[in-house]
Amino acid sequence: MKKCAFASLRSLSAATAICAVSGMALSAQAEMEFDWSAEVGLQLGSVSNELTLEKLSTVPAPVDESSYVVGRFDGRFDFTLANRMGDTLAGLDVGLYSNPNTKFDESDGITEFDRTNLELTRIRENDVVDFDKLMLFYDNPDFGRFELGWSAGPNHRLLVTPATDWGVGSFAGDYPYFFDKPQDIGFVGISAYGSANTSPRLSYYTPEFFGTVIGVSYQADTRNSGFDFEFGDDAPGLMGRRILDPDASLDAADDVYEEGDSYEGHTAGFTNVFEASIRNEAELGPVTLITGFGFNQGTAVDSPSGYEFNDLSSFQAGMSLLWGPLTLGFGGVAADDSGYAELAHWRQRQDRHSVYIGGQYEWDDWTFGLARFYSDDAGDPTERSDRQQEFYSAGLRYEYSETIDIGVEYDFIQPLSADYGDYDSHTLLMEVRWKIDSE
Repeated sequence: MKKCAFASLRSLSAATAICAVSGMALSAQAEMEFDWSAEVGLQLGSVSNELTLEKLSTVPAPVDESSYVVGRFDGRFDFTLANRMGDTLAGLDVGLYSNPNTKFDESDGITEFDRTNLELTRIRENDVVDFDKLMLFYDNPDFGRFELGWSAGPNHRLLVTPATDWGVGSFAGDYPYFFDKPQDIGFVGISAYGSANTSPRLSYYTPEFFGTVIGVSYQADTRNSGFDFEFGDDAPGLMGRRILDPDASLDAADDVYEEGDSYEGHTAGFTNVFEASIRNEAELGPVTLITGFGFNQGTAVDSPSGYEFNDLSSFQAGMSLLWGPLTLGFGGVAADDSGYAELAHWRQRQDRHSVYIGGQYEWDDWTFGLARFYSDDAGDPTERSDRQQEFYSAGLRYEYSETIDIGVEYDFIQPLSADYGDYDSHTLLMEVRWKIDSE
């Protein structure tokens, strides 16, 4: 499993091919544009976990009940190389990210919960540098925007959530990178399940009309996120394999499966995924109302042993109300039994969903916010399954200058699971963020 896109020949080949094609298309034109933006976040987290209910499972879990401090670097660099002809812009759009974490360890737990789920949500593996966007595009104000390549889907890009411009992003932010029990936090989706997956897709976004934008996309296979080209028999296989040896490499999952030390619980991914989302922004006197709805459908990948899984069927909806300096909003995601085994384990209750609500208030250079997030899923079929997560958040952000701001956030996180016990986690996160662009 790659940890850096630059370390893979396949990654280099894919990137080189797209850049070569776009370069030939652009070289025939005269007026070129290069736009870029960069964002760097230096983060510090103080975390204290406390076991409140003894676990019932005998399966070992990487649990650290003591208090600890985590340092994290969160960086992004996006650039667009394009040719402009009047109002039409066509070219290459690239996004790189970096998110190393001082607490990360393959046998520990921060962000290294099931790897396939990482590729289906907004949470990213710890990487020194990797791509999450590389696509050709054609953008015309009369016809809309076409995209081809690696990027998140329209449900993720057009979703409507409560504003989280305060703290360190609240439920839509970075708290999972600090929390030491990610295998227990359950379904963490804020957009339709799978929409954040960056496997290659063909997308189209309409021009804005009466405040409305519609986006649609098609993906052949969700298992190719981040230039990881593994189809068919060479695919990762089963989402939910457990490696009993905590020191074993994740790449040894296939060997573990052959030895019978794993289980089948979730699909490895989906094929032929169609996605659609609509977002509307309306001015109602002094109030701005933003609404959104989206869904995706796809075919689940069955296991090599013939185990069958439920297909993808995920929905999202959200609403946000802006009134002067005050913003309020709510929303949720329902994925139900998407990707779960058709012959469910008797302990499973297949109902994957999340809901969120929050608000923020801005004055001068300050932004204050509150939010609550709840999620539920069936968990892993080997044990008593059903995982829930209660998440409460409060934070403050100060805009020091046009390029630098400072955020502080307190989170109370309570994962509820019979597998690993119930936890109360208190997390204090701080961030200094620097942003700059070519404009």
